[in-house]
Amino acid sequence: MLTKEHREKIEWLSEYTPLLFLLDCKLLERNNWRGRIINIAPSHSDLPKKSGVNDKISEGISIILDIESGLNEEIKAIQEEREKIKTAIESVDNTVYKSLLTMRYLNNQKWEEITYLCNYGWTHTHRLHEKALDCIVIKNME
Repeated sequence: MLTKEHREKIEWLSEYTPLLFLLDCKLLERNNWRGRIINIAPSHSDLPKKSGVNDKISEGISIILDIESGLNEEIKAIQEEREKIKTAIESVDNTVYKSLLTMRYLNNQKWEEITYLCNYGWTHTHRLHEKALDCIVIKNME
């Protein structure tokens, strides 16, 4: 049975996953803007030129640069969070516990995958998870 302390540790260890999801969303947004810029093609004809093509390209590039500067900051924050979690997991002495925590909280694997890879049953995997949570020491749960 999970205690309140276990739940707090799980919450802290799980903070990494939503950060990756947000990063994926920003990367998708950047790629969408890149696609929009690539699809803007100047017309080659003798007719008078539209003045908006270059403006659209420069506006799109500006938006991409803003997104990328934000991405760099987010990547740095994600790396820092991952290192905190990795350090906490590496402080566990038991190799089985360490692998279980790494698969779940750093590799974002589902319980089904973990039970299959470890060749344990569902109940035993969760029992090991509880014991692993008991061994983990989190200095600053912030």
